Amino acid sequence: MQALKEKDGYIFSKSVKTLSEKEKVWVLLPNDYREVKNSSGDVLYKIKECIDDFEYEIDDEKTVICYLAVFLTRLLQFKVLGNRFCSEDIFNFIRDFRVAKISDRKYMNLARNSNFIKELSAKTNLPLTSYFLSIGQIKKMLSHRF
Repeated sequence: MQALKEKDGYIFSKSVKTLSEKEKVWVLLPNDYREVKNSSGDVLYKIKECIDDFEYEIDDEKTVICYLAVFLTRLLQFKVLGNRFCSEDIFNFIRDFRVAKISDRKYMNLARNSNFIKELSAKTNLPLTSYFLSIGQIKKMLSHRF
């Protein structure tokens, strides 16, 4: 499926495994998927939308955390970044963004530069692309609100 090809398979498979039988049948049918593309016309992913009355039972805290993580990632993806990046780009940034303290007042940005980081930096006015960071810049990044 497209989710596996785009490396969103984990989210897809974990989400589908927890669905009711009615929802599983619906989501696995190949019809009614819509392509979502970036500004270059490349397909980022396919989505299938429906408004229906499905009952949900949340049986453990881990499930709640997973749903919230996916929900917050999608909010960032759609509302903040205008759907220009796939979830893989977002998760790579979350996983790989690191700084190292090199003196009492200076940090070094260890993240590898990417289009995602450049655009997020421009959109948020945060120094995500700066190689050296001050304590003030670190505090600015940690206190930023979208």
